[in-house]
Amino acid sequence: MNKTLAIAAVLSLLAQSAQARRMNLNSYSLPGLDAAAVSGLRAEIPVPVSDVETVGPRVTLLLAADRSNRRDPVWPGYDVFGQPVLLYEAGVRSFLIAHPNPPAGYEPALSSPRPVFVKQGPVPGLNFTFEFHFPLNGADTFAYRYEAQDRPAQDIRTVVHERFHVFQKTGFKPGRYGKRASEPDGEDLALAALEQKTLKLALYAQGTRAAAGYIGQFIAVREARYARFPAARLPENYEERSEGTARYADLVLNLRQEVSPQPGGPEASLLPYLDSFPDVDKMGKSRYYGTGAAQGLLLDRAGRADWKALVAAGQSPYDVTFHAFRPADLAASLAEAKREHGYEGLLATGLQKVSAFQAAKTAAIAAYNALPGPEWSVPSATGMGYSAASPTYKLSPTETLMPTTYMVDAAMEGYEFNLTDRPVVLGGNEVRFHAAAAVVMDGRPFDLADGVYTFGSLSVSAAGLKVFVSRPGTLTVSGGKAAVTLLQ
Repeated sequence: MNKTLAIAAVLSLLAQSAQARRMNLNSYSLPGLDAAAVSGLRAEIPVPVSDVETVGPRVTLLLAADRSNRRDPVWPGYDVFGQPVLLYEAGVRSFLIAHPNPPAGYEPALSSPRPVFVKQGPVPGLNFTFEFHFPLNGADTFAYRYEAQDRPAQDIRTVVHERFHVFQKTGFKPGRYGKRASEPDGEDLALAALEQKTLKLALYAQGTRAAAGYIGQFIAVREARYARFPAARLPENYEERSEGTARYADLVLNLRQEVSPQPGGPEASLLPYLDSFPDVDKMGKSRYYGTGAAQGLLLDRAGRADWKALVAAGQSPYDVTFHAFRPADLAASLAEAKREHGYEGLLATGLQKVSAFQAAKTAAIAAYNALPGPEWSVPSATGMGYSAASPTYKLSPTETLMPTTYMVDAAMEGYEFNLTDRPVVLGGNEVRFHAAAAVVMDGRPFDLADGVYTFGSLSVSAAGLKVFVSRPGTLTVSGGKAAVTLLQ
């Protein structure tokens, strides 16, 4: 074989394996071969383009999660693409996956394992981090908005997590929702911290017997908390069933070896939840992502193959854990847990945290009341979604101030509400916030003035805020407050 043909043959073989081995043929050296000849042939040999280069890391990771889930479902009935998914790089481009009828402008990028389409430019109307139900050319689509500098693996974990919430609406029997009426005291925080210690020890225990012992301690501590605050049982069980199982699904699926593995696996990813001493506001929602997911991992290890079906049918992870691991003597297990895991120190920390929290709460309420613009009140909706950071502050049994709110999204017939990056108060049937907004009532600009106004349509808009009503309602303006009410 002459030298030129030999070079061509070698480069062809390299080209065929470039996708798998990620070689750069523009810098690859071949000892003993003429560099000039290689340079002349490079441009004539097509180099396969990887999926990552074609559709980016997020689409590639989501497709990998989908392939893994189809091979070994993370939860019975859950489908990563149970609805089409739109991944939108804000202002730049969007990828539409598994859509049956892509809108004009979307060009094919991949045909398998799922059809992927790409379009350059912005996506009108998608201004929020994610929307569970984004109508796109006749198909109910899950839409996710990201920035180029965001972490792809974390973005896809969020997509899997939030898509799991969409699945729960039909795949889970509806659960009873409740809110805790009272704020935790120092002893409640200390016992919650003790729960987390025992869950962590169970996750890292050597052997099933040791793990079962720590889970028994966890149950004893939790039952002691519920004896002090009986009203905490319903909301905590609800959140572990909702957020705990969603966190379980996103961790177990996305950290698989064929998707985006991380050192230590799901257990290590739960340590930020289990190692953090609970704050007062985290006793309402956020800690149950971790405690619920941890119980799911422990039930898997215990061989309880039925636990997911039981949870989907109405039980909480804690219900299943309690019946599987309840210790014979709850009082003895509680005393053992306190003695072995430094309860007195936990109690001192809990008391200090409660004092600091109350001072911060007073300051946060004052800051919210001083915000510019009238305080708006708009209806909440069944299935409303929101994302916020700690701390949050309970104003009453039904109202919570969230100073750092990333997103609130609500919709029902004739009503849409989207908000980003604005402090809000979540009430039982309303969302409150301050905004100097443009108001259009029945197609005409409207200046706020005290009074009660009946409308057929209403829009309220500002940066990061959209309220649109296309059904009859009233707007009540009084004393720096504006309340939107929908009529039947």
